[in-house]
Amino acid sequence: MYKRQDVISHIGDLTIIIKFKFDNIEYKFVRTTNELNEVKYNDEVITKKEFTSFLAKMYNFNDDNGSFRDSVNGFSRIYQKKNYNENRPLDTFLNENGLTVKKRSIKLFGYYKIIKEFEEIKSKLQDEKKNITATFKSGVVNSITLKQYKDNKKELGQLTLDIDRIKLSISNYIDNFEDLINDTTINLKENKDYLYLEKISTETDLNIVNNNLNNEGYQGSKYFKNVVRFFPTIDESKLLEIDDYHKGLTTILNEQFKNEKDLLEKKLNMINQDIEIVKIKLQTYTRDKNISESILNELLDKDKKLQKFDLECKLYDKIKSIKDDIKTCDKDIMSTIESSLLIMEEKINNGLKSNIEAMYGEGAIVPELYFTKKGYTFSHGDDRGTGKCCANMIALDLTYLSETKLPFIIHDSLLLKNMKSEAVTNLIHEYLNFDNKQIFIAIDELNKYKKDIDILLRKHSFLTLEKDNFAFKISWKKK
Repeated sequence: MYKRQDVISHIGDLTIIIKFKFDNIEYKFVRTTNELNEVKYNDEVITKKEFTSFLAKMYNFNDDNGSFRDSVNGFSRIYQKKNYNENRPLDTFLNENGLTVKKRSIKLFGYYKIIKEFEEIKSKLQDEKKNITATFKSGVVNSITLKQYKDNKKELGQLTLDIDRIKLSISNYIDNFEDLINDTTINLKENKDYLYLEKISTETDLNIVNNNLNNEGYQGSKYFKNVVRFFPTIDESKLLEIDDYHKGLTTILNEQFKNEKDLLEKKLNMINQDIEIVKIKLQTYTRDKNISESILNELLDKDKKLQKFDLECKLYDKIKSIKDDIKTCDKDIMSTIESSLLIMEEKINNGLKSNIEAMYGEGAIVPELYFTKKGYTFSHGDDRGTGKCCANMIALDLTYLSETKLPFIIHDSLLLKNMKSEAVTNLIHEYLNFDNKQIFIAIDELNKYKKDIDILLRKHSFLTLEKDNFAFKISWKKK
């Protein structure tokens, strides 16, 4: 609904009552010009989106057919809506993006469902790719290049040989190698490696603290005599204040270093105790299996590397496979779009020919519509008169009404008034052939047409405006 300021300024805000009948059930909606975003249904306020969703459902217009509002909007050709450019008849507004128009047509013709399936597959693949990329960013697994992938494959081959060699050397003692490489031994080895790293880090921190405690501390005062000798005018009392400040700061820092040393020594002691506990568990485990701890450590180290390289390669393969599948999806989408557009073009151009010949007879110049890479073209041929161009647009609308899920069209009088009366007469009969769809028209100058057309139009009219019957009861054309 559009808010016309000239109407509001003369008669004030309007209340519009809209009634629909579906399956012999009447539905009543109320809208007002002062609350354009609200719709009332059974005294309950609903949103415009809920209103259009209701209409889409009742007109059997599903999501695969696109947006109900956008779809019907383009074929509601009403004065000042700016959607009656004869060279861009499928645009819902001036200079609409051609790809958007093309996609809307694909949905209207019902071919988007197949494309949607490919797009959903592509979306899942992209999500899977994002999840793997997030794993790389987290640092859990490294993202590798093709060169690293090839190097990993070589390493995997060597590690497999090394592990097989170790297994062979202890095959007399071990029947099942899963008894060696299992969650228990892997966790013990990883815990041991972690504790050794913690030990090195703690010992490094402790050495730094000890170095700070063992140095001579602040020694500024011994150099003050040289400063006074070179700068006799300097205020010696100020130097003593600075000296006292630094001595106090050194005392505070030394106290903190001592506290830090105590904490680090306690931490180091606990780490050493934990290391001994892990070593005893590993020694007990290897003794029970009758193999040396060094062999078990070597086996676990190589298995850890093997698992790391293997996972990196698998994820590299997975990413490559996903990228290839996305490319395949893109090709399938493009192929489906192209084949759909070809079928649509044939239906549209056949419809244009049929509708134009119904209005103007055989031999009339027929417009043609073709979908392009960036949108579409609509050619009027050599007959480019204003009336004929309007007729070509109407022929296109009738084709879409016939061939798609489009539930209704609206043609304002501006489209009809420039056409030949004979063509309009034929068009009226064409309108009446649509039993299962709705067509709303505004037409004036009925005296131009034959009596039977006048009778026919008045029979199907729901609003007649005449000299003394104004749309808003008053006229403001004259001052």
